[in-house]
Amino acid sequence: MIRLYKAIRFTTVLPLLTVLILLSCADENISPKAQEDTFTEIQSRYQKIDPTKIDYLFNAKRAKMMQDQVKNTAYPAKLNVQLLLIKELLRSNQIEQAINVTEDVKLNLIKLAIELPPQIQQKFLLLEATIYLRQGELQNCIENHTSTSCIIPFSAEAQHINKTGSEKAIPILLKVLDIDPNNTEAIWLLSVAYQTLGVDKSRQKSTKAINFPVIDEKSRWNNIAGQLGVDFNGLAGGLVADDFNNDGRIDIICSAWGENDHLTFYANMGEDGFEDQTKQSGLDQIFGGLNINHTDFNNDGFLDIFVMRGGWFETQGKLPNSLLKNNGDGTFTDITRRAEIYTLAPTQSSVWTDINQDGFLDLFVTNESSKRASFSNELWINNGDETFTNHIAQSGLDIKGFFKGSTAICLNKNSTNPSLFLSDFRGGNRLFENKCTIDKILFEEVTEKWNIEGPEASFSCWAFDHNNDGNEDIFVTAYGKKDGSINPSSAAGANYQNQDIGASPIIYQNQGQSMISLDAKNGLEKAVLYNGFKLR
Repeated sequence: MIRLYKAIRFTTVLPLLTVLILLSCADENISPKAQEDTFTEIQSRYQKIDPTKIDYLFNAKRAKMMQDQVKNTAYPAKLNVQLLLIKELLRSNQIEQAINVTEDVKLNLIKLAIELPPQIQQKFLLLEATIYLRQGELQNCIENHTSTSCIIPFSAEAQHINKTGSEKAIPILLKVLDIDPNNTEAIWLLSVAYQTLGVDKSRQKSTKAINFPVIDEKSRWNNIAGQLGVDFNGLAGGLVADDFNNDGRIDIICSAWGENDHLTFYANMGEDGFEDQTKQSGLDQIFGGLNINHTDFNNDGFLDIFVMRGGWFETQGKLPNSLLKNNGDGTFTDITRRAEIYTLAPTQSSVWTDINQDGFLDLFVTNESSKRASFSNELWINNGDETFTNHIAQSGLDIKGFFKGSTAICLNKNSTNPSLFLSDFRGGNRLFENKCTIDKILFEEVTEKWNIEGPEASFSCWAFDHNNDGNEDIFVTAYGKKDGSINPSSAAGANYQNQDIGASPIIYQNQGQSMISLDAKNGLEKAVLYNGFKLR
């Protein structure tokens, strides 16, 4: 769901890119059928993904497969399949079915006199409690959505009208704390449940519950997406905000990760809010984007879009990215094949920058490699005629990693050559200095020299001059641990009690010849599980 919080005008935090506005017309060489062919191809590739080989998306498909498996499995093996089925039903919002399977498990445990070990029992109880909390969220935060819904700490207006979900979850979570009083996931979920019901500290049945700070209502940020017409529900994805139709107002384009979710284009209509112009723009034919960014790659004065797909899918991530040309008439066309940048690899991160200083923006794409699958990065040099050439082979950037972020940075205040920083979720981060000449594309790794490998499990990143000294610095976020062992609810429960687990974000301050890490000194010592963020 998109949420907009009113504090200051969009133009203050999201400045327009400086562009030269030129006359432009729709590309006559690209037919509507080409756009339809792109849609058909991507849809076909998504249909071929094996849902048993990834742990992201396709939850409903996996739930259906497990339902069939449950029918043909006997206890005690059936119990394991049912627990997996419950999780997939929960993740696909099939709440009633998840409750039914949970009740069936409980009845059979009694019938067969099976006593779960304490650790397994805790996981089962937490799963059951989460089902009811999700039920409450769907009934209140989604179906009865208001400008304050689901914002912690809850205001009186945000408290649940239908209290059933949280009321059923609380006694289950108290059972978990009877088994393990320090279970941080149960502490967090219990605290949230109490918030949804407006139960103050004096009426809570556990002293472990977190006492969230009280927010002055005048200081609270409210969600204004609904009143502006951009209250969009979609699965994760990316978002870019800029002036895509050159009318002087900031528009919004967002993607959703689901296999059948297309891009959405909200045109800024000024005081009238936003208008959904997805269909007439052609973006209803472009779907499945985990992340997106934008630029004017052909210098025609109109902002184009790059869509990244396949991230997290590893062996199943052989999906094409899409370069969408802004035709200047309110429409976009997928020109990926014509631009000669069509590849099949799992991508979550890319960066546009003028690598060879020829006046045209080039594209560096990081692909995800793991023990299960290996993919090369891509370095697309802009030929200036709306085509690109891949120079990755001899560039020094043909390295492997599970990359989740990348950013361009000028390492010295007098330099205009963009170097590249790569954020690796499962390894040390990498910094490559631009050594390109007119005749050769070459980068040299300077990670050790600049002392810039952390943090562990790093994620999104960007370069900016945080202290206004003329040198660009790097902010790199983190998401738990690289082995994926940190549960977000557990981390939240621990971190609110000053028991920080997981890595914290880092600002690397540029000293001109090296970087120093700023974290505890600048209030960044808290472990926060960032998934994505962008500073403009």
